Amino acid sequence: MPDPWLIVVLPLWVLDAHATLRDRAAVSPAIRVALACSAMIAAAAIGIALSRSPAVVVRVSSVQHVPLERTRDRLSACQSGEVLPRDTTAIRLRVFAFLGPRVVIRVLERGRTIAQGTRGSGWTGGVVTVPLRVRPATVSGTDVCFTLFLNGDETAELVGERTASVLAARTAAGPLPGRVRIEYLRPGPSSWWSLAPSVARRLGLGHAWSGAWSAILVAALMGAVAILCLRLALRGLE
Repeated sequence: MPDPWLIVVLPLWVLDAHATLRDRAAVSPAIRVALACSAMIAAAAIGIALSRSPAVVVRVSSVQHVPLERTRDRLSACQSGEVLPRDTTAIRLRVFAFLGPRVVIRVLERGRTIAQGTRGSGWTGGVVTVPLRVRPATVSGTDVCFTLFLNGDETAELVGERTASVLAARTAAGPLPGRVRIEYLRPGPSSWWSLAPSVARRLGLGHAWSGAWSAILVAALMGAVAILCLRLALRGLE
């Protein structure tokens, strides 16, 4: 979801930038037009972003969250018996790292790559999400192969479910202690606009003044501040 602080920071930045321009002898009217166009483009970008649907998990490979393997070296593994749901746009691996490495995922059917994706280094946390090209149909019996490009400076820990070695994910050195938790994501049926009431209700919980109205009030105040800053910037150019 777009960062609401952009709504406040952008007009403030514009106002500060024009503090110098206001002291000039002459200001081109084109600057006012540029300011108005920038505001409309920002509003349109926020509207487009909110019209998109957040990703939802449609399938998981395991239900447990047990540490399986911790490594500092480059790791490549494949997990068989997976099902790639239709319209999958990303795969999320349960890998914990403070500063994650580059991750490459390939989905194979009978040895043929049918989907692949890459996530650059620098991610952090307990999961890494790798975008894929959309597949129009569900494919069963696939192998999900992934590579963690570690260089010895960072540690990554695979998380999943302990299983027998026959079912476990396998590396070149042998099977892992179990199956890595893999989550398949695709866009949900609802946009951020339609989810706004429930999001506002949840944001309003746990405060002295609880309720959806408190989150709506904050959003309205931020919008008012953004409009006021833009009006002041335009007036300063007159």
